[in-house]
This record gives sequence, structure tokens and C-alpha cells, in this order.
Amino acid sequence: VKTPSLDTRCQDLPYYRKLVSSQLNQTVKEVPVCMSYERAQYERRLLDILKKEASSEELLLEKIMLEHLGLIPKTYDYENCIFQAFLRLAIAVYSPSEHTVLLPDWISISSPILLHEVVHHAQNEQLDMTSMAPIRGFFHDSALAVGALLEGDAEFITQKLIRRHPQQLLPDSTKESLFADSVGEPETCHTPPTLKALFAAQYRY
Repeated sequence: VKTPSLDTRCQDLPYYRKLVSSQLNQTVKEVPVCMSYERAQYERRLLDILKKEASSEELLLEKIMLEHLGLIPKTYDYENCIFQAFLRLAIAVYSPSEHTVLLPDWISISSPILLHEVVHHAQNEQLDMTSMAPIRGFFHDSALAVGALLEGDAEFITQKLIRRHPQQLLPDSTKESLFADSVGEPETCHTPPTLKALFAAQYRY
């Protein structure tokens, strides 16, 4: 088993912490831990995080709700496929309980993505995201509302910093588009466009 490594991109996190602190006019106290994993380990770590968010029973209720609203077809294996969908979308992950940014080591991660995760770390210092444990699941109202607040805020701050520091943050901004292609999507788990749109809406602040 390959030992998790400190990714070379992790070396930029102290600089990103300074940028975020400046933008927020509030000191981000610590640099988050940053670890890089080979594919199988990265998927295991991400699945461990996701499976703490919702039980099988909770995912069954979400499936019923999403079907009722016409957002997923009855043939979509929600419990199994939703995890595959998140694996394709999660270019990087911040774990609030571990204060850690998790990165895949088989692809280069862009500056905006890393900066976005540092904003999540700043949010965690302010709010303690682990106290939001009662907010369960992925796509019901309360989970989407919290997601929109956290992701929308992180995206808003990231975009403001990109405009202020384009030379440092823009040159590699297309790298993350390669991630989903590298993971692949099983034909049986083709993500419904409506579900992709619901996920993306949380980032549109």
C-alpha cells in the first residue's frame, strides 16, 4: 500500500491561507493538513467521509423524494450510484473533523481548487462544521441549504481572489477538468442531468 504523501501543491497552502485571511480581514489561524493519495486510497477515504453523511435508510428516503419530484428515474440505483457520482465530482475534499485537505495524486490540482478548500478550512475555524452533524444526507432541503451557504461562500471568496491575483491563480485553472475523465462513469450509473444541476447550483452563490 502506497503511503499517503505531502503533495507538492500542498506547499502552496500557507500562501493561500494568507490570501484568504486578507480577503476575510480575519486571521485563518492554522494551515490545514494536506495529504495526497493514490486512486484506490483516495476513493476509500472519500467513501468513508460520504458514508458518514447518510445511512442506507436515509438514502432510501432521498431516493423516494427525488423520484417523486421527477429528478431521478426509478431505474437509477441511487444508493450505489450517488457515491460514484461524488467520486467523479470530488477533485479535492476538505475533512472538517480532521482539518485536512485530501487530494488525488494522479492528476495536477489547480490553484483555484486548492484555494477553495482553504476557504472551507477558514469556515471550519469560524463555524465548526462538525457541529452540523444533524444535517444529514445529500439532496434534501436542509443539506442543500447548508451546502449552498458553504460552497457559495467558498466560491464567492475564491473568485474575488482570482480577480485580485490573476497571475498567481489563473494559469492552471483548467487542470481540474481532467479529473472526471480520469475516474470514468459506469454506464449503469450515468448521473441524471437534473441531479448534476442540483449539485452545481450550490456553487452559484
